[in-house]
Amino acid sequence: MHELNLTYIEKNIESLSYVKSAEVSVDMQGKMRVTVEQREPLLRVINRNGVSYYLDQWGEKIPVTANFTSRVPVVSGHVADNGQEVGPATSKTILDILELVQFLQNDAFFEPLIEQVYVREDGQLELVPKVERHTILLGTLDRWPEKLNRVRLFYQKGLPKAGWKNYSTIDVRFDHQIVCKR
Repeated sequence: MHELNLTYIEKNIESLSYVKSAEVSVDMQGKMRVTVEQREPLLRVINRNGVSYYLDQWGEKIPVTANFTSRVPVVSGHVADNGQEVGPATSKTILDILELVQFLQNDAFFEPLIEQVYVREDGQLELVPKVERHTILLGTLDRWPEKLNRVRLFYQKGLPKAGWKNYSTIDVRFDHQIVCKR
């Protein structure tokens, strides 16, 4: 047991893209203990070239496997990135969307509502809800907290009166207004 290079084992485990951290030690009875903290997917990205991966809350990429699918929001469409399935996310767009999705996932109202973020060819964002068949046009990521507040107000006060099935689009791209299409 004393001939084992515990640091080497630890570093090899930590080199796996699914692992956030690892600690390897040997106790006084000679038993080896390995503690591994796994990366938790926050969102799944399918970029414009069809490359798919998960991102954790720190923007680290986690490869997709055939054995496991995480139920997290999907970011798809014209997503530009470096095209790699591992390593840190470097695209400003991806990192900005990660911040948006972190907010959505930590908000009691939006977490059960939004299942997809679609990036249009012009860079504008669309949010796709899990309920009904409409799209929320968010536009660019500037002032997204204000835009989401308008979406929240519309869902809470407007849709119950107007009806959930009446609109195909809810557009909050413009300041101080909500534009809906039938």
